[in-house]
Amino acid sequence: MLPRALLLCVWAVCVGALVGAVRPGDFKGCQDSSVCRRFRHMAEHVDKVADAGYESPYALRPEVQKPHIEGNIVTLPVRSALYPNVSFEMRISLFADGNARVQMDEVSATYGGWKHYDQASMWAVKQLPPPAKSPIPFVLADEGGKGPSRIFWGNEDAGTRRELILEHEPLKLHFVRDGVVQMILNERGLLHMEHYRAKSAPREEAKDEYGTVDTEKQAALTFQDRKKELRLAHRGAGLRRRSPATKLVDQWAGLEREDGGAWEESWNGIPDNKPKGPEGVALDVSFPGYGTLYGLPEHASPLSLRSTRAPPRGEEEEEGRYSDPYRLMNTDVFEYNYDSPMSLYGSAPILHAQSRGSSVAVLWMNAAETWIDLHKTRRRPGPRLPHTGVGAPTSTSQEDKSAWSGGSSKLSSHAHFFSESGVLDMFVFLGPTATRNMERYTSLVGRTALPQYFALAYHQCRWNYFSDTDVKDVTTRFDKADIPMDVMWLDIEYAKDHMYGVWDRSFADPEGMLRWLDALGRKLVIIMDPHLKTTRDYWLYREAKDQRLLVRGREREQDYEGNCWSGHASWIDFFNPRTWLWWIEQHSLAARKLRANARNLFIWNDMSEPAIFDGPEVTSPKDVWHYGWWENRDIHNINAVIMHNLTATGLTRRELGTTDAAGRPGVERRPFVLSRGWWLGTQQYGAVWTGDNMGTWEHFAGTVPMLLANGMGGMSFCGADIGGFFGNPTNELLLRWYQAGIFEPFFRAHAHSDTKRREPFLFEAEMRASARRLLQLRYQMLPVWYTAFWHSGVSGQPVLRPQHLLFPHDEAGFTIDDQYYLGDSGLLVKPAVHEGERSVEVYLAEPQRYYHYFTRHVYDGAKLGHRVRVPAPLTHELPLLIRGGSIVPVRERNRRAAELQRLDPFTLRIALSNHGPLRAQGMLYLDDGQTFAYRDASAFIARRFTLRDEGAGQVLTASALTAHQADIPKGTDVALQKPNPYADEVRHVRVERIVVLGLKAPPQRVAVRDARGERDVEFSWTPASGMQPTELDGSTEVASELVVRDPAVPIGEDWTVVFA
Repeated sequence: MLPRALLLCVWAVCVGALVGAVRPGDFKGCQDSSVCRRFRHMAEHVDKVADAGYESPYALRPEVQKPHIEGNIVTLPVRSALYPNVSFEMRISLFADGNARVQMDEVSATYGGWKHYDQASMWAVKQLPPPAKSPIPFVLADEGGKGPSRIFWGNEDAGTRRELILEHEPLKLHFVRDGVVQMILNERGLLHMEHYRAKSAPREEAKDEYGTVDTEKQAALTFQDRKKELRLAHRGAGLRRRSPATKLVDQWAGLEREDGGAWEESWNGIPDNKPKGPEGVALDVSFPGYGTLYGLPEHASPLSLRSTRAPPRGEEEEEGRYSDPYRLMNTDVFEYNYDSPMSLYGSAPILHAQSRGSSVAVLWMNAAETWIDLHKTRRRPGPRLPHTGVGAPTSTSQEDKSAWSGGSSKLSSHAHFFSESGVLDMFVFLGPTATRNMERYTSLVGRTALPQYFALAYHQCRWNYFSDTDVKDVTTRFDKADIPMDVMWLDIEYAKDHMYGVWDRSFADPEGMLRWLDALGRKLVIIMDPHLKTTRDYWLYREAKDQRLLVRGREREQDYEGNCWSGHASWIDFFNPRTWLWWIEQHSLAARKLRANARNLFIWNDMSEPAIFDGPEVTSPKDVWHYGWWENRDIHNINAVIMHNLTATGLTRRELGTTDAAGRPGVERRPFVLSRGWWLGTQQYGAVWTGDNMGTWEHFAGTVPMLLANGMGGMSFCGADIGGFFGNPTNELLLRWYQAGIFEPFFRAHAHSDTKRREPFLFEAEMRASARRLLQLRYQMLPVWYTAFWHSGVSGQPVLRPQHLLFPHDEAGFTIDDQYYLGDSGLLVKPAVHEGERSVEVYLAEPQRYYHYFTRHVYDGAKLGHRVRVPAPLTHELPLLIRGGSIVPVRERNRRAAELQRLDPFTLRIALSNHGPLRAQGMLYLDDGQTFAYRDASAFIARRFTLRDEGAGQVLTASALTAHQADIPKGTDVALQKPNPYADEVRHVRVERIVVLGLKAPPQRVAVRDARGERDVEFSWTPASGMQPTELDGSTEVASELVVRDPAVPIGEDWTVVFA
């Protein structure tokens, strides 16, 4: 066994020092990766010859006169001029929702009988859209079949009519909506799939006069050989419809360049034996008239993606451009750089393109190491378009009258995806809006799971709390300080010798500790990592070893072994179907395998990328083997999501086969599982966080863009370690982080063992008081958060909404990534993220009133959008605005834990719009917060609140929410809430206060009408007043406030309040 001190030393050597950023040699840049060098060379070569008649070597086979269409599938035989003897097949699936899927793979007998990995979608796709109705009509441009072919699908009556313009030679795919080309695949001619082949005998090295290998001469000789080979192959062979000019053949000869790492490469002395040789796949996508790109999480970079390559000749350089592509390869990036396209812990290869009033997206379905180059041009690819009328991008979309027909930006965006292995598999989303694309994308890969209510509360973590006494002491001090907290966390030191699930002797009575926490309404989370200490004293390793459930080494015969926290370790192969039930059963209360397992115990799957201290780039070697004899290079990014899924399933089923103290059988309950690694679909299983950040202003400021980008990738249940995992933040930074943290979906403080203790009860008196109020505000707003998560799950929209989702016609807001809206609540958050900052500028994109949540100060927006100055004191009064037209239901009684709110009354905070007659609206969703009764028995309440002008007064109405009102896709006007057990349970939960901001004059009377009849209620009135703007506050008005005292109307029933 390696002692802990030695393990820490190994870790530091592998992943960097404890202070500072990532060391340059720890993780690969593009120049260090063979696949990145190869495909970047192709792009650079194409740029050089683009003006000399270059065209893609890929085309439909010349004998193809028309596409073969069967059902909703278009099948195309494809040939590459680079390798005429290799056959490819492209399949285009057309869906009823107007979207599509493009796939391509080798179909001829492959060298060695090898197969490209084509199962990524099996792990990612929850449900494919319904197929387009057949027959699919198509039109040929001429009788000779030279193309292009035009293929139509979708529902013209519903506005989802789409068109695919298919150019046969060279192969290009133009996707058209509303008569406008939205995107072009292979527009730049970068489509390429490396086929399996024998390794060529090395040519004799070219050396200079001193005997040194001359790489430039070597490359030139190889190029000459390749030219001769291709010229011979295309000499009168009829491989294409048009015999290619010699110049074009010579251009093709320069596309591929010999690269020393194509067949074997190493990193930090660790070899990567590539038994199948080069097997990369690439495709370029152009977005005409779309100047803004989002997505490709996870990166510590701005929400609006930057260009990553030098602009083509004649185009402008982009400020802040990255030199490396965005990289997607999950790994343990210790103290990551805060402004970089380098890979981090999770990945979602979804790319959104946005223009004013129009949006499209693509999903690159590949789990291998992936790089994405981006750039923008003023040259618009595709056909010339009219400026007005039919076919103009600024005309109204037939599908959504609020959207435009296509990209209208002066810039067009271009993406080049390339992955180390796998097949070509891309989903195409044609809008017309970003919300529509998010809805369709999350319908495909799965939506945010509704967590248990407590999971949205405050979590307290540290590496480490070292005993059950320590856990109880920290918990008690939260109560003494009157600071709410729901979950205590135990990092790796709870586990004996880092054998996860085996309690260290310092935890003398873990079962008693769980019971003690449960009595207080609190939970415990323990860490369960995927690496298993290689000792038969450890039950998980012994069982996995005996059942052959571990990842195999490069030679296949033996289990792979490496080093991690437990010392010498092996890794569970979660791709093996026999692993699934085995891992699920580990969490069963009836099985009694996991000591101290209890209903209030939950799981943290850390290091799940997987992290391996002596592995290349602190992760798994690519040439180890998983079930089905797939290399890790093929499936790397999927690893974490399977573990997350199985752990969540285990916790869901944990109580089955047991009875409680009253003899009631165990039921399924919603799990809580935190994972660090993540991929497509992870949002269905639990939460993630942004990893091992630093307690610096730069890392703090970078949190909001990361969370917004993760949300656009489908991963909403995400947060950052409050205060930073590393370092000792100043008091100012720490309080600012709590101000921002209460508006992060996953709200957890976490810190390294080398940092000072910084639980909020340890803060100095004034700072502690501010932190207490901040955490209390989080708990008051738990109903808002719970409603936002429910709505995300049914609508597909992220919990945190960036500007462009709410205001798609406001181009000035497209790059704003330091403020956001909380769901549909109307709450606008703008954290102060710079040292010494005492006010912030908040961007308001509309001619609407916004109200300060704490001070009632009024800030008026403008039609073209403008910024307003809002104070940012170092107190609990963070910059938080309520959008006019919003009704926010909160619970203002302070509790120590979330589930103790269950029967607490509500306050409705109403911010009036300056437009009528609908002056405000809001919604509330609640259920038991634990089980699946909301799903299986419709046991929930879903309420809608509206305030309208009526005559000389206003009427506030509560009614059952409908699917249509909640923006649920294909929703109807039928009420979601029916009579049910949960509604009965909360029938006495009332509204105890109504606060209305922005009335012009006080009512003479406030009357309540409900099932008990009509009655007057008391109210108080504070009139509006003027104020002078200051350097820190641009407001000129304090809003009026009407407070209705205890209307005592049931929160789950229909009623009205009349302001007359």
